[in-house]
Amino acid sequence: MQIKEPRFSAVAKGDHAVSQLASLAVEREKTRRLLIGAACVLFVVASLVMVFSPNGRESASYILGAVLIVMALGAIGASHFKFSLPGVEVEGHDGGGGGGGGGGEDISARAPTAGNVHKLPRD
Repeated sequence: MQIKEPRFSAVAKGDHAVSQLASLAVEREKTRRLLIGAACVLFVVASLVMVFSPNGRESASYILGAVLIVMALGAIGASHFKFSLPGVEVEGHDGGGGGGGGGGEDISARAPTAGNVHKLPRD
């Protein structure tokens, strides 16, 4: 039995090894489904936090929402993402260090500066 996926490959020979590899594949799929469910819950919570933020606490709510969105994207295995919320821009990418905990991942967040904030002209 042979399994080839983008970040995982395995070969097993013999009855016991094949059954163990098959159970490993089943468990990997269960984990993947659990992480997709967790990502959905995190997206919903992030949107609720941002929509129902109390007056005067909008920036903290946007930051918390951005953190929850980053966690959700990490749970589903996204390696490249970029999004912006009012007052916060977040970008993440795999720095080419490879997978497996190589430390190549970079996540950056910044508040818009006066140079990239566009003001509308008044009438």
